[in-house]
Amino acid sequence: MPIPPYDHNGVLPPYLVDPTNGANVSPYSTTMEEICQKWGSDPVRRNILSGLLRLRQDLLAVGLQNGFQWLDGSFVEDCESRNSRSPGDVDVITFFHPYILNPQAPTNLVATLGNSVLTKGQYQVHHMYVPLLLPPDQLVNHTHFWYGLFTHTKSDNVRKGILRVELNSPPEDAAATAHLASF
Repeated sequence: MPIPPYDHNGVLPPYLVDPTNGANVSPYSTTMEEICQKWGSDPVRRNILSGLLRLRQDLLAVGLQNGFQWLDGSFVEDCESRNSRSPGDVDVITFFHPYILNPQAPTNLVATLGNSVLTKGQYQVHHMYVPLLLPPDQLVNHTHFWYGLFTHTKSDNVRKGILRVELNSPPEDAAATAHLASF
C-alpha cells in the first residue's frame, strides 16, 4: 500500500476507511525508496533522509540485521503548513531481533547508534531501540509507550499515523539513495 496522503489535519491518517481491517491501520508498511519519493524533493527533508539512510547502513554494519523501524515526528507531518517550519529531524524506533555485534565495528559507532542525542547530531535522527527479546510484559509496555507517543502530535495532540520500514533492505535503500542523488 502506498503511503497515504495527509488528512485534513496535515498528518498521516491513523487508519483508512475501516479501522477493523488491519491492512488499513497505522503503522503503514513502506520502503525507504517510497519515503524518499514522497518527501525527497525538499532540500531540508532530503538532508534528513540522507542521514536516516546513513544510520540504517551503520546499523547493518554493526550487526543489527533483523528487525524493523517505526518513523514518526514532524517529518511525517505537513509541518510546513501545520507549524510554519521545516522538520528538524525524524523520530525512529528500531525494533530488533538478537544480533551478533560485528567485531570490526568501531566502538564509537556502536556508542553513537545507542545514544539518541548523538544520532540526532550526526544523522538528524532521534533514534531509540526496542529489543524484541524482552520479556513479553516489558515488550508490550515499550511498544505501548512508543505507539502512544508516536501516534499523537506533540503540539496539539491530534491522532495520526506512523510508518514502518523493514530494517535490512539494502536494494530499497540503494534505490532511495539514488533517488535523493537525482536532485
